[in-house]
Amino acid sequence: MEVRGFHAIIERFGEISLVSKGNMMATMMKDILTADQFVASIISVLALNGQKRFVLRDTELDEKFERAYEELVEACETLNVTPNFTFYIDPMHGDSVALRETLLAAKEKDLIALNNPTFHTFDVKLSNERATRYLQSSPIPREFLNTLVEHHFAQASAA
Repeated sequence: MEVRGFHAIIERFGEISLVSKGNMMATMMKDILTADQFVASIISVLALNGQKRFVLRDTELDEKFERAYEELVEACETLNVTPNFTFYIDPMHGDSVALRETLLAAKEKDLIALNNPTFHTFDVKLSNERATRYLQSSPIPREFLNTLVEHHFAQASAA
C-alpha cells in the first residue's frame, strides 16, 4: 500500500475505499455494534417501558431478535453503525446460537433472569437508572431502539 500525503487506502471488513479530500484525510468510521450492546440496548428500553416479564413460545425470542436485527441492518447506513454479529436462526433447530450466548452473557451481567433453561420465560432485572446508563453508551439512537421494541417486542410481555 502506498501512502502519499493524506491519501490512503483503507481496508475494513473486506471493503476497500480510497479516502482523499485535499490535504486532509477524512474518514467516516462507523461505530461497531456488538451483540451484547444490541441486546442490552433492547433490554434497557424494555426496562424503561416497564416491560419486565416475558413468556414466549418455543423460538419466539429468537424470531423477535432476528427481525429486530434485520431492521437494524436495513438502517445501518443511516445509523452509522456496523454490527459485528448476526442472529441467524438455524432452520433445523429454530434457534440462534449467537443469541443464546448473548442472553447468557446478559444473565451473567444481571440484566435478565432466565427462569428456565429453554429461554421461554425471562425477567428484565435492570433498574431505570442502569437502563438509562446503558442507553447513553449505546451507539444506537434511543428513538430507533423505541421503534424496534414497538415493532418486535410490544406483544411479548406477560402480566
